[in-house]
Amino acid sequence: MQKILEYQKGSISLFILLSLLFFLVIVTSVGVSFRNKEEKIDSESAKIKSTYEKYIGNEEQLYQEKMIPKDKPTHIIRFDANGGIVSEETKEVAEDSKVGQLPIPTKNGLNFGGWFTDKDEQITENTLMGKTDITYYARWIIKVTDEESISTTLHEVIEKVPKDNKPTEIQLSSDTVDNIEIKENQNIILNMQGNTLENKDTGSKNLVNNGGRLEIINGTLKSNAQWSTLENAQNGEIIIKDSTIESTGNQNQAIVNNGGTITINGNSYISANAYAVQNRSRNYLY
Repeated sequence: MQKILEYQKGSISLFILLSLLFFLVIVTSVGVSFRNKEEKIDSESAKIKSTYEKYIGNEEQLYQEKMIPKDKPTHIIRFDANGGIVSEETKEVAEDSKVGQLPIPTKNGLNFGGWFTDKDEQITENTLMGKTDITYYARWIIKVTDEESISTTLHEVIEKVPKDNKPTEIQLSSDTVDNIEIKENQNIILNMQGNTLENKDTGSKNLVNNGGRLEIINGTLKSNAQWSTLENAQNGEIIIKDSTIESTGNQNQAIVNNGGTITINGNSYISANAYAVQNRSRNYLY
């Protein structure tokens, strides 16, 4: 009986020992499995980081992998200061890229009004470079502000505008009494800023004679003279934007066109006691 008990005790001890060994094997296997997964995750993270650095942090690698073109074509911008001085005369910019910072020219007595193309499109730092070289032209602004001498200042200012077909903007700060003439090859933007240019002389003199290019913006031309408020020469070009052309004389016209081009757009109004528009040619009024 004693031998049987001793045998049973030995069996129980062996069972416990085997159970402990089995438990240790399981725990060890699970631990190894977890470590393998952690190592795998760390390996994947390192791989992702390496890929990021390769394709994002290394620009040269981007070029080598042909993800972006290395030799993007560039073109030249030429800055025409239109009689002024500019420190940077040319600039090279990649095609379809923003032109970036633009130089600021100077010209005695005038205010810089921005860069424009020959199609009168204004340029900003966000303008995209096209597929060819291009020239930007400086626009200069003359501000007529001396109310006491404005009757003589306006036409004197216009007389000094170069005859080179490049636009010069003239801004009126108050109502004005004067007679003006735009000569051939002069290009003037008359920004009236809501003011009135008026001819109170009842004699035979037009308020405005245009032989060049005249753009009238946001104002009123008003005449009580015997002749027209605005007369356009054969080769003249007039653009009227958001403005009123008015004639209060008994027998005169608001506009007389002698063969040139007249464009009226925006919220514009033409008024006269006689004829609003007298077209002395076969050209049509646009």
